[in-house]
Amino acid sequence: MSCRVLKRGVEKFVLETIKTLARENECTLLKGEYIETTKNALVKNHYNALGFRSIVGNSWELNPFVEQSNRNYIQSKENG
Repeated sequence: MSCRVLKRGVEKFVLETIKTLARENECTLLKGEYIETTKNALVKNHYNALGFRSIVGNSWELNPFVEQSNRNYIQSKENG
């Protein structure tokens, strides 16, 4: 994802879309990994800010069935 769209709600919209697909397919856990580089310091707290919980090292997880406040103002064309 381009740094030009981060912090504008796109990351929340994408996460909500992924969570919806996960629930529809009975996926009970989303996993992510942050791999630190010199160019991605902007997203160091990305998973934490989106409600993921830290597990081991740089690994993160999120239950897609747990509601959380990821309000965004972006809508897909399918949803109106």
